[in-house]
Amino acid sequence: MIVVGAIGIVLGGVWFQMLVVFVTAVMIWELWMMIAPDSPTPGMLMTTLTASVMSGQLAVTESWALALFLIVPFVGASQLKVERTAFFLFALVIPVAGYGLIHFRADFGFVWLLWLMSVVIITDVFGYFAGRTFGGPKFGRRLVPRKHGPARLRAGSGQGLLALSLGCSPMRNFRSSLCRWCCRLPVKWAILPKAR
Repeated sequence: MIVVGAIGIVLGGVWFQMLVVFVTAVMIWELWMMIAPDSPTPGMLMTTLTASVMSGQLAVTESWALALFLIVPFVGASQLKVERTAFFLFALVIPVAGYGLIHFRADFGFVWLLWLMSVVIITDVFGYFAGRTFGGPKFGRRLVPRKHGPARLRAGSGQGLLALSLGCSPMRNFRSSLCRWCCRLPVKWAILPKAR
């Protein structure tokens, strides 16, 4: 999975967009199956609907297309008998995150996304091995029963090693680049119609 993700990130363009749309749709499928495992067919339809809506959003540049994010949450929540609010919220956040990832790649380039992917992977791997090796008190028993608190802290050492191995060069300009990107969000994704 890491290799496929890295290749998609490096290729960018339509290849990365297809990868993100596919992964987002699969995440909606997994969400549906966690809530309603006895009815997989509507989950498959939600997956297809998610891929279709996201593909349409990527083809349209007008700001009204942001309202399309509400289609999957509303349709899916109307089909469920339990956990409607949870489905609605997650089905809204997951495609928004995928959409943001596509624009993050387009705005910052593949190096930043590879860096972000590396931070996530290293944190998870270091946290896993530190938890298995050192143990310690559990972290959030109800949410993540198998995670150890000290392991999460030791995972920060993996992040530190990554920063040192990169010579901290991406870290230097990250704050100013991120601020410039965030300041463009209201202009880029404004819901109000553009002045003529």
